[in-house]
Amino acid sequence: MKPEDLLDAVGEIKEEKIEAAHGEARTKQNAWKRWAALAASLLIVVGGVFALTRGGESTGQDLPLATETPSAQTAPPSQNAQPHSAEPSSPDGPSSPYLLTAAVIPELPKYPVNPMDSKAYEAWWNAYREQIRKKELYSGDLDSFLRKSLPELLKGEEGENRVCSPLNLYLALAMLAESAGGESREQLMDLLGTEDLETLRSLADAVWCANYREDGLSKSVLSASLWLNEDVEFVQDTLERLAVDYHASTFRGETGSPAYDAALREWMNDCTGGLLETYVQDIALDRDTILALVTAVDYHAQWIAPFREEENETALFHAPSGDEEAVFLRQTTEQEYYWGEHFSAAEKVIELGSYIGSMWFILPDEGFSPEELLTESE
Repeated sequence: MKPEDLLDAVGEIKEEKIEAAHGEARTKQNAWKRWAALAASLLIVVGGVFALTRGGESTGQDLPLATETPSAQTAPPSQNAQPHSAEPSSPDGPSSPYLLTAAVIPELPKYPVNPMDSKAYEAWWNAYREQIRKKELYSGDLDSFLRKSLPELLKGEEGENRVCSPLNLYLALAMLAESAGGESREQLMDLLGTEDLETLRSLADAVWCANYREDGLSKSVLSASLWLNEDVEFVQDTLERLAVDYHASTFRGETGSPAYDAALREWMNDCTGGLLETYVQDIALDRDTILALVTAVDYHAQWIAPFREEENETALFHAPSGDEEAVFLRQTTEQEYYWGEHFSAAEKVIELGSYIGSMWFILPDEGFSPEELLTESE
């Protein structure tokens, strides 16, 4: 297995699924005042990549997640692990019969309802600032991975819509490296540009924490989980490490059973705010699945200067298939505008409290396609 081949294991969300999801979302939220921007899921099903124990066979030395120790003798899940925003009925909650270890999620202060409450604001600000500072721990370290992965993830047939979360993919592959061993781990570490596990763990934790936000003002949650076949034995220490450093939950049950599939879908819906409910309803694990690694990202925030519906206008959209009429969001403002070698770019600012975020719109110059831009380092 070559590092570049790992990208082939990443599922993509088809265009019709995205359209269906957004269609449902419009009935629930005011699309003009709020950007409920991204809720996507990644499902990697591992069957033949690693040597896992099955049906009493001996365990390969390539996967430290598996063990020959009977599961009845494994240690109980950590008492410090806290499920992600889980109600008792959630599959990630205490009542789930499948939960082995729950993702450890930090308790952070909420943005104060009254900004004049100086004590509450100071608590929120200090916690927020510490989270943001963790970006310094991985600044530049992901560049190699992003340059390798983004062109592969975003290339496709001309005119096809694509969506990806490179940070979620990084965390998913990092979890695979943590759970693997031998040559498989070496190849994953090479793809991720990391030489040792301790560094990878620190980077994964920093990536997750620096991008975590659920304070009532905005939301950015990178969720991850492993779904094990009940016939697979496991190393409890590895599961604890995944819960703490990668903030991932682990479940174990009868793969292919309706109840286990329902728990998986419920977890995915919970971690994407129900935005992909139509897409998720078809997901099921084959009974021969050894392990499924599932990640999700749920992000939304306010525009600092919201679009107003009364300013929408109908105009021609120059689609690859030809011109067609479309409704455009419209806003007039004065700001910096950027020109690259074969593209131009504009920024739309997002409210994140005392910091601001950005959404970048990149337009290829006439005669250049988005796919061509992906091959250029700029």
